[in-house]
Amino acid sequence: MHLLELKPGERLLISGVGTGLDLPLIPAGVQVTGVDISIEMLRLAVRKPARIAVELIRMDAQQLELPSESFDAVLLNLIVSVAPDGRAVFQEAWRALKPGGRLVLFDKFLPEEQPVGFLRNALGRFFCWIGTDINRRLRDVLGEVEGARIDL
Repeated sequence: MHLLELKPGERLLISGVGTGLDLPLIPAGVQVTGVDISIEMLRLAVRKPARIAVELIRMDAQQLELPSESFDAVLLNLIVSVAPDGRAVFQEAWRALKPGGRLVLFDKFLPEEQPVGFLRNALGRFFCWIGTDINRRLRDVLGEVEGARIDL
């Protein structure tokens, strides 16, 4: 969480909050909105101990029903590789982020220079079928991000 540099009074969006594993790590005084498409995941997340105000909402991270430019920080933790459209997840999170806000994306990506061979391509189709894309590249998720500084 230190990469987000969260301060009391700030608003944090966690798209794909899942079972809420990140919630106990959020500093006190931060207002959190966690969204997930799975009601089962949200039921688990609500049980996580937290020192913060948390609002959990059932919502598709690919099409957030949240106002633009309304969060100081966004956390995308292992969501863009499991969502059918990881790029839409990123773009929606970016839309919800205030100008000058901070977005941290933790996920697994295929290195930009690594070719996708026959075996990896076949495995990729299998893993997509069970819910994750092992052949997704960061550039495919980010696209053109105006005004962003990207630290890898």
